[in-house]
Amino acid sequence: MTGKDVILTLSQGGVALANTRIKSQSIKAQCATIEKASSTQQDWVEVVAGRKSWSLTVRYLVLSGSQVKDVLKVGQMFNVTMNEYGSTTNKVTGTALLSAVDAEYPTGNLAQGTFTFTGSGALT
Repeated sequence: MTGKDVILTLSQGGVALANTRIKSQSIKAQCATIEKASSTQQDWVEVVAGRKSWSLTVRYLVLSGSQVKDVLKVGQMFNVTMNEYGSTTNKVTGTALLSAVDAEYPTGNLAQGTFTFTGSGALT
């Protein structure tokens, strides 16, 4: 599978955040580890799974004149859907807070940015 095989949709109130400028995306899911106390295992740590969390990073091209205001979307919630191209069943969905926007405008080069989302609730 390559990046072009994964479709990412970010929407808010039924309005999609433009997908055509996405360069890459990565999703990270993790769980906390909780150390189990054991009177018989003093030398080795035993752990159990704790609460889960997820985040999403999207790298994108800033298109002429239209995405400068993306920084104003920080702190807003978005619906997130990632699915394999052509599949309606191989997907994950969730809700995420846009926790950071980083846009870079180098002289003489393409402007690029990064959206960082923090998941709110479960991925399903």
